[in-house]
Amino acid sequence: MNTEFISYCIKSVKRRWKSIFKTALSVFLAFSFVAGIMLFKTNMYEYQIQSAKHKFGSWIVMLYDSNLEENKELKNHPYLNESGKASVDNYVFENDNQTDIKVGYMTDEFLRIGNISLQCGRMPEKDDEAAIEWDSLIKLNQGTQIGQEIHIEVREGSSQTTETIEKTYKLTGILNNYTNVWNGGEYIPGIVVTEGEGEAVNRIGKAAYIYSSNNYINNYRDIYDGLVKKTHKELIYNSEGSF
Repeated sequence: MNTEFISYCIKSVKRRWKSIFKTALSVFLAFSFVAGIMLFKTNMYEYQIQSAKHKFGSWIVMLYDSNLEENKELKNHPYLNESGKASVDNYVFENDNQTDIKVGYMTDEFLRIGNISLQCGRMPEKDDEAAIEWDSLIKLNQGTQIGQEIHIEVREGSSQTTETIEKTYKLTGILNNYTNVWNGGEYIPGIVVTEGEGEAVNRIGKAAYIYSSNNYINNYRDIYDGLVKKTHKELIYNSEGSF
């Protein structure tokens, strides 16, 4: 009985093999299409994340403060990973008017977390050298050749001082834009000098700190809102680089 039933099934399959093959092929193609769409979405999302972090940095919050010391609440917060500092030491002046171009230095951590990269050249190594962000360099309107001299005027002494001094820097590198791209980019120095030179021309006494988050964090906005409440500081949220 079982033998006859199996034989009948085999014959039935042989008669209908084309229909069975078409059905199986349709199911396979439908499954492959859905799997392909899901894989494409995943890859596209990953690409968007990497693209955003490349352009806007991998930091989640920024604190711009008149205090050069790092905020302890942020430094020791369990959801934040590491921090980087950008010191704002002076402004560029033109015809006795203060421009929005800032002079200062950045730590290696700030450059890495902010994904601030060079279009060409290198970072300054001597006190008479500077790497300048592209947008700031265009505003200076003095040329864009690596190795050329850049002349700027800064104020000397206290905030009440009107005396200006001229500084000349050798252009060693051109940085990709961030002052006109980031949320809070207006608080970052566009002319980057060595730490020693920054301290020598320091008149402003402000700094921007950026913080990356731990890898397991998913809801960045909730973390940001919690940080604002905890620190009672006006923090800047990297809405472009955080997902």
